[in-house]
Order: sequence, then C-alpha cells, then structure tokens
Amino acid sequence: MLRQRASACTIIMISIIGAGCTTSGEVYNSKKHSRADFSTANTLAAIGGTVLAAAVIIAVAKNGGGGGYRASDYDYAWDYLPASAQWACRGKQTGQFAYQSNCQFDPVNDYTWPG
Repeated sequence: MLRQRASACTIIMISIIGAGCTTSGEVYNSKKHSRADFSTANTLAAIGGTVLAAAVIIAVAKNGGGGGYRASDYDYAWDYLPASAQWACRGKQTGQFAYQSNCQFDPVNDYTWPG
C-alpha cells in the first residue's frame, strides 16, 4: 500500500516538473502570462525540490515505511537458550536480543519467554 502511495506521489510530482514557474511563483500559463514572466531560476528550484521529495518518498518506501509507530524496548528479561546453554537478555516489547547490562538487576529466570 505504501509503495502504491509513493508511486502515485512520484507521478504527481514528476508531472509538476513539466510546468514552468513565473517570477511571482505561479505556475506558468502561456494564455495568462507573457514570456517575460517565465522564471528559469524558480522553475529549476521547483524541479530540484520535486526530485528531492520524490527521492525521499522512494527511500521511505524501500525501507518499509517509517514515520509510523516503531516499538522500542523499555523492559527486559532473561531468556535461557537451551541450544547454547546460555542466558540472553531480550527486550519484552520487541523480543529482540539486548545488551546483558539491560537485565543486570532482573532475576535470572525464564518465566517471561515460552520454552
């Protein structure tokens, strides 16, 4: 879904590049503006901004979205790993392994993680 939105936004922004800008910052319209009203500098700035925005949208889409809620750990617990016969510290919110110092004041038991 995010990639579809990014593609739609990119198409809209790229279509904006085709339009020129006037010295007053409006979109150039040959019926409304004279040739003297056309601004190359404003047009190039609009193109640069559009390309930069499109690149950001594409990068965000490739990296799985971003901008939304991302869980982070604030509570940790020990987990016994029978395959290696070692204790590991894991974050309770994400289940990701963490530095053992995060569990240093927790009792060494395996009640949190299913066996």
